[in-house]
Amino acid sequence: MLRVAPQDLPASLSAFIEYRKSGLSLNHVVGCPLDCGYCVRHLFNNYDMKKPHRIVPSSDAVEQLVNHWAFRAHHTPIQIFNRATDPFLPKVKEELFETLEALDLRGLTNLVLIITRWHVTRDDVVRLDQLQHLRVTILCTWSGIEDDRLEPVDQSIAAQSLETLFEGSRRTRCVLYWRPLILGINDTDAHIEKAAQLSNFAHATAFTGL
Repeated sequence: MLRVAPQDLPASLSAFIEYRKSGLSLNHVVGCPLDCGYCVRHLFNNYDMKKPHRIVPSSDAVEQLVNHWAFRAHHTPIQIFNRATDPFLPKVKEELFETLEALDLRGLTNLVLIITRWHVTRDDVVRLDQLQHLRVTILCTWSGIEDDRLEPVDQSIAAQSLETLFEGSRRTRCVLYWRPLILGINDTDAHIEKAAQLSNFAHATAFTGL
């Protein structure tokens, strides 16, 4: 079980439901050990929290989400743990599945987007495919960046997760998310060729800069 988040979290993080023009973002777990140099948590004064913490239980988070003024059953796109942690970190993953399963039990068919650069296992794929109503898409973040100052995470992790999802899933969609694309760092012909190869294990490809 995750430890409870401290009371002095920045307001930008303690308010764990974020309204976005494209939907709602649910982030009731904060803290990440992956140390990506460009992480958005720098903006929230939370980069030094390396261990994930839970702001509220997932059941409470789901209840607040479905009662949010901007939530529309079956229509509002939802992102989970896209701002302050990685959803497939070992202890965070259980909170992710509790959240997904609680939403699915309500019969909701909303589109759910989950972004990760960590390990997605065959067991994870089986559990994802057991969801009966939600339309889940996993975006596997791969950058091809080899500079540990920017991104110390092994690039093969995202590549393997993408392949595991693509080959093992019946109803969960997977996207190659080439991010961040940085001029002069990971935009060479070799990077483009590798991304093209990885796209064979994805239902779609997306890319974006910082």
